[in-house]
Amino acid sequence: MTRKLALFDFDSTLTRHDSLIPFLRAVRGYWGLGWGMTKSLPWLAGYALKCIPNDTAKQRLLRYTLGGLPLDGLRAAGCAFAHDNIPTMLRADMMARLHAHQARGEDCILLSASLDLYLVPWARAEGFHDVLCSSLEEDQKHRATGQLKGNNCYGTEKVRRIKEYIANSGRHYQSITAYGDSSGDLPLLKFADHGYMVQRTIDLL
Repeated sequence: MTRKLALFDFDSTLTRHDSLIPFLRAVRGYWGLGWGMTKSLPWLAGYALKCIPNDTAKQRLLRYTLGGLPLDGLRAAGCAFAHDNIPTMLRADMMARLHAHQARGEDCILLSASLDLYLVPWARAEGFHDVLCSSLEEDQKHRATGQLKGNNCYGTEKVRRIKEYIANSGRHYQSITAYGDSSGDLPLLKFADHGYMVQRTIDLL
């Protein structure tokens, strides 16, 4: 089967800004988020200074904000966030681009380092063919450990995942289009036949 494939990053590509911090704030409140960020400050500062990798800082923040919380509760919070919060973050121009690809019958896949807790329910409602993103590890009591399950879906990991996805799908794509907004998306944009670096927008959280 020959088809066309369109790949979309999420944060600052389909949205006007990052989605993880607003989600953590929705789950933990301002005080809980502030405490988690304070505890994570050495790693967040190290990432800002490019001394430590993205996934290390991210997992520290997740540990101090979501670690120990029941996954069922986080999934419910993710569904609520997808329904109530994400629509207010979306970029009209890029959502129109997504809908144009869908109207042409192309397979559209969301590729993001953000969490499946809210990306999966939102992407399903928006008609995405599939979602490849980061997810949380859980312990034997079905609580979030604060660690990621597998690798953070960022940079070259996005390319590895989409290659694996295509190989397992049995589909042959005659062309692949990808959209991103940052250096972390460059490997994906170079992998695609047509890669577009969209202009980031600035919006207060």
